Amino acid sequence: MLSEKTDLENTEAFNKESVKDLRKLPTKDINGKDFTSKDFEKYDLTMVNVFATWCTACVKEIPDLVEVQNEMKSKGVNIVGVVTDPVDDNGENKEAIEKSKLIHEKTKASYPFLMPDGMATLFLTKIIRCCECCGVMATIALDNEHPRI
Repeated sequence: MLSEKTDLENTEAFNKESVKDLRKLPTKDINGKDFTSKDFEKYDLTMVNVFATWCTACVKEIPDLVEVQNEMKSKGVNIVGVVTDPVDDNGENKEAIEKSKLIHEKTKASYPFLMPDGMATLFLTKIIRCCECCGVMATIALDNEHPRI
């Protein structure tokens, strides 16, 4: 499991004072489309909502985030979801990917759900801990002038 990979705990990338630019994490959306830093540059502020498909509270929050995006998109604010469970130590978790697609459809999410690779998932877990968040659900705001957390 990723949570058991503690050999990276003391590396520079996971130091609270030196968290790197989250926009540069390599990723694809749940449909396999590449998502790059250029997708972040289109907006002044991007809210990154980190969640898991098995987290009921996370899924219940999505319609509210859709509403926020609809109200704020014209003001330069975007939202992306980062689903933490479609990728695990064994590669892609096809069941979680399908569940992500179903959640995206049923909640009418107008923003992409991203699937970070295994290393990026570990990185996000460390960020959530650094930000003193609890559980899986977290929302992180990134602006173009200060892309660090």
